[in-house]
Amino acid sequence: MPRRKLSRPTPPRMEPEHMVANTKVSQIIYPAPIPPPRPSLVKQDSAPKEHIIPIHIEGRDERPEK
Repeated sequence: MPRRKLSRPTPPRMEPEHMVANTKVSQIIYPAPIPPPRPSLVKQDSAPKEHIIPIHIEGRDERPEK
């Protein structure tokens, strides 16, 4: 009976500490690679759209035709 009471307060105290550290690290990694590609895509709106569309259509259209 006393074992359950001691095991409950110990795990919850360690869990929040790890979760808080992971959120801080993930936020710093995402914003770094996102800013550079944004400016180049905004200047050439028609260029990136044309490249993205043919890539998906070619892969799906080739299978049904054959």
